Amino acid sequence: MGRSTKHIYPMLCLIVVLAGVLAVFHFNPSILQSLPWLSPDEPPIIEQPDNPPDDNQNPPEQQPPVDEPPVDEPPVDNPPEQNPPDDDPPVENPPVVDPPIDDPTDQPTVPQSIVTLTGYYYTYANMKSDLAELAERYPDTMSYRSYGISADGRDLYAATLGNPNAPKQVIITAGMHSREYVNSFVVMRQLEYYLENYDTVRYEGHLLRDLFEEVCFVIVPMTNPDGITLAQEGIDAIRNPTLQEIIRGICGSTNTKVINDYLNTYWKSNARGVDVNRNFDALWDEHNDIVGRPAAKNYKGASAMSEVETAYLVALTESLSNPVASVCVHSQGEIIYWRCFQEGAFEAENKRLAQIAQKVTGYAIIDDNQTEPSYSNWTILAHGIPTITVETGLGGYPQNHGTMASGIYDRNRDLWAAVAAAYAGLAKG
Repeated sequence: MGRSTKHIYPMLCLIVVLAGVLAVFHFNPSILQSLPWLSPDEPPIIEQPDNPPDDNQNPPEQQPPVDEPPVDEPPVDNPPEQNPPDDDPPVENPPVVDPPIDDPTDQPTVPQSIVTLTGYYYTYANMKSDLAELAERYPDTMSYRSYGISADGRDLYAATLGNPNAPKQVIITAGMHSREYVNSFVVMRQLEYYLENYDTVRYEGHLLRDLFEEVCFVIVPMTNPDGITLAQEGIDAIRNPTLQEIIRGICGSTNTKVINDYLNTYWKSNARGVDVNRNFDALWDEHNDIVGRPAAKNYKGASAMSEVETAYLVALTESLSNPVASVCVHSQGEIIYWRCFQEGAFEAENKRLAQIAQKVTGYAIIDDNQTEPSYSNWTILAHGIPTITVETGLGGYPQNHGTMASGIYDRNRDLWAAVAAAYAGLAKG
């Protein structure tokens, strides 16, 4: 009995140990991976838990499947498009950056306007510079020249718009009365408008180029440059001392400021105190100017065509081969004069020209006969040229405000095209 009890205790201990080992393997089979007698070619099957391990647990390290690469290690055969790291910049082929949409290099170049009202006045110097620039920019459709010299030594300029060899010509004059210098600017703006749009704009279905191929326009934007310079810049702008003395005598003052204020508001004449638009040889003898001596306005001069500005304009007009119409631009009233004792077909033709201008501008037609020895009456009576006088603007003098100039331009811009269409035989209706 004693011997058998002695051997039973060790056997019971061995059984307990083996049972514990089996229990460990049963509840933690991953320990089998570490047993040396397992073959490396036959890895054990590991049961995955139904739920992923908690974030606080350390999951066992294992090799990720080939078809599910980690996010931070992209496959070699499909690299993502991304910029290289800053510490390894590319040597060549830098990324191409598209220019912004509003990059000025991508926009069409639009030439800047030449004729602009940059100051309070559009001066003789402005006009002279603008004529030169326009002729340089549009050499095929515009030219200009000096057709004479004023009493104070300024060039009298005439520009040609269109075909210089056209079978017909239309005469445009402005700036004959000093304080009406707004019209010199308006006429110059019209000239630039037609030059800019020569090959693109149509009037009544006809390209401007076709109109001006048949009818050439001869434009005198500043008929009286001495008077306009005097009204704008004052008496010191007159260079001839004798002319200065005439002007001071007319103004009746020695105070320069008083003189200049008077000139800017009231002066219509040239530098000799003669109203250029009362100096033409038509109705001159019959006309009573009332003043009878050099004055700020209305004096008709010592004789017909006594003034160089008058004589040179007559010579220019008579040098044209076939002037078919004339438009004299003055201010103010928004009215159109046209009648000067015409008769028959000539009267009807002159009335038609006035109606063309009325349709474009909306100005009222005045049917009374005009009796002044003006340029418009001279072209009608001496040469039988249909002529109208267009009186632009409303309000007092001087008419130099930019808003007024723009309004006059807007209402008169298409007048040249309308006249060209009528005399080129291309107008509708």
